[in-house]
Amino acid sequence: MANISSYPLITPKSGDLLIGSETYDANAASPVVGNPTRSFTVSGLGATISPIIADGTINKIAMFTSANKVGDSTISSTSGDITIAQSLTVGDSLIVTQDGSFGNDLFVGNDFTVTGDTVLNTVRITSTLADTSSSVGAPGQVLSSTATGTAWINHETQVFSSLTTTGTSGAATLVEGVLNVPQYASSALPYTSLFVKLTQSGNNNPTYSVLSNGTGISLTGIGYSTGYTTLFMASGTYPADGEAMIVTGGYRSGRSSNPTMTGFHDGQTIKIITGYYEFNGTAEATFVKDDFGFGGTQSTIIEIRVFN
Repeated sequence: MANISSYPLITPKSGDLLIGSETYDANAASPVVGNPTRSFTVSGLGATISPIIADGTINKIAMFTSANKVGDSTISSTSGDITIAQSLTVGDSLIVTQDGSFGNDLFVGNDFTVTGDTVLNTVRITSTLADTSSSVGAPGQVLSSTATGTAWINHETQVFSSLTTTGTSGAATLVEGVLNVPQYASSALPYTSLFVKLTQSGNNNPTYSVLSNGTGISLTGIGYSTGYTTLFMASGTYPADGEAMIVTGGYRSGRSSNPTMTGFHDGQTIKIITGYYEFNGTAEATFVKDDFGFGGTQSTIIEIRVFN
């Protein structure tokens, strides 16, 4: 028989034959004695050896479960995702280029870099935490979003050193001790106002003075009869009918404890009526026109509102 090492080398196929001895097996149905020479297929030999050195589950990543045997680890792979069922300890850097989800403990002994989304339950950092620019910040700073990353910034308190009023809209801001409150545009009133002060001594003709005028009205004079004051407006400056309202301030009468004052717009004039109610038992009260200056000098203020 030629030296085995002189035979050509080939890549074995599952059906190729190997020569060996069949040993005695007392537990076999028909034990064979004498260790006769037999031939075996490569696939048959592999099937015999595989359960001895490897015992695994589909999709589980293998590991040595003893010195001479391979079995399941706690790491599995399904559809490209890798799942670790227990804690993960990394002695050096860990780089995750896609999304990561850690349902248990993760220990990283060096850098931990994630470029996708990462879901962590409780995070305990025993060293530094760097922002986008690799800065680990300073004592008292907080990690803040920059919209495209993160940055360590100074923590703002409620104390501010200066106040600004830049802008007309948006929220107020507090940045590095500067509080900015925009000058918000107020809602415009639906009317403009003319304030007029009326003064009367006794039953003399009253006088008027304009306190402020935000309207286009120009007053030209005043007329009076007992309890009836008329203010005249210049042509082209008075409001159209239905576009003005008169607000009266009331007055203190020297004659009655029941004084009243009312006003209304009538074309080119403003009419102010003053007087009091006279009560007689259960009969309906009678309104009596009266000088608002009775008993001395009295003043009252009226407001003429013009609606635009």
